[in-house]
Amino acid sequence: MNSKGICFLNRNFSILIYLFCVFCSLFLLYAARNEGLLPRPLEGTDQLSMLRAAVDIYQGKMPDQGYMYSPVYTLFLFILEVISQGNLVVMRALQALLCALIPVIIYRTGIKLRTGRPAAQLAAVLYCFYGPALLVSLDFLREAPLGLCFIVMTYFLISGFYRKCIREYMIAGALAGLCILGRENFIPVVFMPVALLLLKDVRKYFKMKYAAGYIAAMAMVVMPVLLYNYFKFDNFAIIPGHMNNVIGAYHGEEAARNASVAAESIIKNIPGQLGKYVSSYEIANSLSVYSHREIIDFFKIFLIPFNLLIALAITALAYKIRNRGVILVALLIAGYVCSMVFFEMFYRFRIPTVPLLCVLSGIGMALIINCLERKNYIRAGTALLLTAIVFIPTWRDADKLRPAGERRSTAAVLIQSGRYAAAEDYIDNLREQKIPTEGLETFMIKTVNNAGDPTRARILFDKWIKPSLINKMNPQQQPGPVR
Repeated sequence: MNSKGICFLNRNFSILIYLFCVFCSLFLLYAARNEGLLPRPLEGTDQLSMLRAAVDIYQGKMPDQGYMYSPVYTLFLFILEVISQGNLVVMRALQALLCALIPVIIYRTGIKLRTGRPAAQLAAVLYCFYGPALLVSLDFLREAPLGLCFIVMTYFLISGFYRKCIREYMIAGALAGLCILGRENFIPVVFMPVALLLLKDVRKYFKMKYAAGYIAAMAMVVMPVLLYNYFKFDNFAIIPGHMNNVIGAYHGEEAARNASVAAESIIKNIPGQLGKYVSSYEIANSLSVYSHREIIDFFKIFLIPFNLLIALAITALAYKIRNRGVILVALLIAGYVCSMVFFEMFYRFRIPTVPLLCVLSGIGMALIINCLERKNYIRAGTALLLTAIVFIPTWRDADKLRPAGERRSTAAVLIQSGRYAAAEDYIDNLREQKIPTEGLETFMIKTVNNAGDPTRARILFDKWIKPSLINKMNPQQQPGPVR
């Protein structure tokens, strides 16, 4: 790229990366809807419960006691409901337009860290190619908007420190309050920056008014919800009864009643949950990344694995440990992870940290590229080795870990959408891996026949069904005893 092109890119990068992310999100939404995916949420899902609460608010009815979902995200869905007049596709698109600001803020945060423009740009691009974040931004889940609040909070904390501006600390505090209302585990996370006061060069620039502004703004956001629940439900909490509900869901009803049982179960699970956090495998509980990738061709290009972000982030931290902003970002990530190890580490629970991880990952990638360009092969090799040491042990083969039911559902969607060649190959692959197909063959044969292709249906019958019928009719004779 010539100098004019580089100047244009640098001058307009924020706009360009936003438009790129918007295009990716909206085209993914279009492709998913064409395949019959991302429909109205199913009965019993969190998404449907929150949507119904948003509709109730629109009709003038506030949630009753026992509503266990984020108040701020429910309010956000209410706003989308008002704007879209209940059109779910428009609601998904509007949320995607908001979440497309994330790579812009990643870029701006990278610039604030003073680690170089290329690192900031790489960080933003890395986020755009991390598929799970793109997919979650299209669903009625709070994780992507929560990730936006988290990265914007971080941006204003860094900006407030460098500019010594109480207003920016107050903006950060207000966003910290939104994070807490988004998910209660953020309560300890938003106080992680206090750990930086252990560093003398940070402490000398610290003033109590900054902390006061940060905490006051946070309280102004959170307090109305606390007071509302206190006066209406006689419970001074963000979500009354939520803690026991969550502990019961993840550790059993006995743990919800007995603190010692809960503590024992939580401590026992921590190592496993930490391993799941750093793993490349995306554990789904309602929205499978792998199934959507197999069905939507466009989604296949978003292949950045989560553990690569972890590996590059650790490399950045190792080489930029003197940068106090880098330490802050790492502290916030660590605080969030520690607050979530009490639960099952579904991939969507990792999403709020992805923007911050990308900030560090961009620094790590830029460092390696810069060393290679300068022919500093020893430094580049050391950084690559460190990245590999983290990446290789945390890589997991998704095909070996995915539930069989999820894979059968993927095959069914391929059949229903008329992609018979892909469905045939997919079922053959399942059979080779000894995964029970449980009627998929019969379903596909009937569907193909009803679609007006009896010849192909007969070929599939001869391939899948006929051999098993022959085996049943003519079982192999077992050799008798030797006389």
